[in-house]
Amino acid sequence: MADAGYHSGAALAACARRGQRVAMPEAQARALQQPYHKDRFVYDAASDSYRCPAGQRLRFTRHKRTRGVPMRLYRVSGAVCRACPAFGVCTTDGRHGRGLEIGPPEAVLRRHRAWMATREAQHAYQQRQHLVEPVFGIIKEQLRARRFLLRGLANVTAEWALLATAFNLRTLWRLWRAPPPQPRRVGRDEDHRRRGHLADGDDSARWRNLVASPAVTRPGNETARTCPHEYP
Repeated sequence: MADAGYHSGAALAACARRGQRVAMPEAQARALQQPYHKDRFVYDAASDSYRCPAGQRLRFTRHKRTRGVPMRLYRVSGAVCRACPAFGVCTTDGRHGRGLEIGPPEAVLRRHRAWMATREAQHAYQQRQHLVEPVFGIIKEQLRARRFLLRGLANVTAEWALLATAFNLRTLWRLWRAPPPQPRRVGRDEDHRRRGHLADGDDSARWRNLVASPAVTRPGNETARTCPHEYP
């Protein structure tokens, strides 16, 4: 599980190389709901083109770089887009038409988005609210660890190890100080039924096949006391 701030094609590609499946939303979750988002365009490997929701083909035109990342640009003509009923919603570029910039991790991003839409992924990410978020909140608010005080990977690793140890000891302390669970007291008839000595509704067998109850040892009492069943 990971926060949306860590979502990127490079991070997902690295997880895929290690064989890791990560439940991680992405910041553009709202954009994914748009009817003409890039994911709505279907890739055709045979012709190296994309088909838009209106059925038009966007063909490869050239290579380019966006923020230092190599991209493949696919585009349809402006005349086709101007004649399309979706013009103004899908694109407002009437001169060049709709274009798609496809980067190296595009296939990884699409596979991850498809998996995040499954019930399995949604259930896995919901566990983050119960497992991860409380840990961050306690470390930041109660341990006052909002930023690292040291510099350098080795020093920060040691500092985080101390914070994790403090959090674990805090959790163990709460378990150690909790009173032990008390056994539930049951009636004599219910005890007999559990041991198989008295069938439900069978009063004739009430006092047959009685045996001594097992020894009961309580904390602070080293001597076990045996209490035999008594006849009325």
